Amino acid sequence: MNYRNFSNLIAYFSLNVKKNDHVLIMGTTEIKPLLLELIPILLNQGAFVDVDIKDNMIDEMLYHYGSLEQINKFFNYKIHRLKEFDKILNLMSETNLYFRNMNSDKMDSFYKGVSEYLREYSALIEENRLFVSTVLYPTNAYAQKCCLSTVQFQDLFSKVNQLDNDNIIEYYNNMKKFNEDIISELDIIKNFRIIGKNTDLRFSVEGRRWINGCGKINLPDGEVFTAPIKKSVNGKIAFTYPIIYNGIEINDIQLEFLEGKVINYSTSNNEAFHNLLAIDEGAGYVGEIGIGTNYSHQEFIGNIIFDEKIGGTIHLALGASYPECGELNVSSIHIDMIYDTINQGEVYIDDKLFIKNRKIYNKRGEKFYGL
Repeated sequence: MNYRNFSNLIAYFSLNVKKNDHVLIMGTTEIKPLLLELIPILLNQGAFVDVDIKDNMIDEMLYHYGSLEQINKFFNYKIHRLKEFDKILNLMSETNLYFRNMNSDKMDSFYKGVSEYLREYSALIEENRLFVSTVLYPTNAYAQKCCLSTVQFQDLFSKVNQLDNDNIIEYYNNMKKFNEDIISELDIIKNFRIIGKNTDLRFSVEGRRWINGCGKINLPDGEVFTAPIKKSVNGKIAFTYPIIYNGIEINDIQLEFLEGKVINYSTSNNEAFHNLLAIDEGAGYVGEIGIGTNYSHQEFIGNIIFDEKIGGTIHLALGASYPECGELNVSSIHIDMIYDTINQGEVYIDDKLFIKNRKIYNKRGEKFYGL
């Protein structure tokens, strides 16, 4: 993997690090090869850098053996630490994607802590006091979850992120422009409608701010997204692909909404889905509507950070919204679900065709073309 291009992309484009920035890098021990390239670049830019390396086994011990008070204190420490930095690089680099089950009281305490952390995290972002870039780092665990070898997964990661492109910054500037052209269409519309088999869903995005996912907020990236008006979501939708929640795969997800809230559902595991909805009040509402714009990624692999970016697909997330979009739905979860328009379904904006067969159209009926 080209760690030099990867580091340049993160430092000069994603984080856009400047002199005197206070940067926190979070990840596991897996990220060491990247850090050896990245840290010298950040220091040469004049940034102050700290690294927070975690270990899954140690985290599991904290939650398994810790009391409720100790778990709460752990999150208090994490919340306080947020305020010390201008920019955070969150390198998702898990070595094991499964977690030991906790008793119900500890689980409640855990999700309460997550919710409070996300509330402070979102507030700092909304106040422009913090910028966060979340980057998936290709580990064996992610490869195995996608039924790929480590080499296959790293090759896919490099392809989707253009890590072997010697003009990588130019590529991401072009992605930014491509997304801006799509957002220019979406900024002036009011209503969405998704139509397909077992699907007829309507919602409004009037007055909402669309965010350009072009390699700054996430890697892999390639999407535009916002939050719908909370109580405008009505109708039904049958999602194309499964989700993973607490290590459980849930397939065949069909949801019905009334005034924004899930009122009926049918899935391959209704008990697990019920537990998801029961986490908090915000879990039953849509916090995000997004459109994938990365045409370098074509096949569903079972990793949402990749798959929600597939060009010409649409995804909705139950749970937390991004406050910068103009709608606040508070929840400790954010679960993305993908509706694929390939050979099925159509998306309309203000009654004009917008997406069909993964092709995105402007108001004149002309196709946008991927990078």
